[in-house]
Amino acid sequence: MTAGNHWAAVSPYVMWFLLGLPLVVVTYWYQFEAIYYGEYIKHTGRFSVWLLLLAMAVTPLRLMFPGQG
Repeated sequence: MTAGNHWAAVSPYVMWFLLGLPLVVVTYWYQFEAIYYGEYIKHTGRFSVWLLLLAMAVTPLRLMFPGQG
């Protein structure tokens, strides 16, 4: 297995970890009453909007440079 193939196998797990990390943090805050339910919903909505914007920004780049990643 080459170094390039190694990162291709690991990257989905790293990406899922990074995408799930904000949810874990906000849920921790909610669980220990640092924020209320309305704030929990607001934060998760903000994270989902930012992730949607990121996906919409990356998609044209992937279409312009096929086979690069």
